[in-house]
Amino acid sequence: MKKLTQAVFDGQSEEWKYAAVNKNGAAWLYKVKPSVSWSDPVRFVTNRIGLCIGIGYDTTDWQNSAIDREMAK
Repeated sequence: MKKLTQAVFDGQSEEWKYAAVNKNGAAWLYKVKPSVSWSDPVRFVTNRIGLCIGIGYDTTDWQNSAIDREMAK
């Protein structure tokens, strides 16, 4: 299983500020901080659409998988 790390932001536009893994193991990038959906508790939601960047990610504690992009200094 792949781990969600800062590497998911490599090559991605700086507009993508957050990443998270859903219950099915798909990794998503978001422009706005995601939260677990109340209506569909297997995924994250924001007020904007995310970008799916791959599958096969570790789903252990997926509800707390969201990470913030670390910007270069």
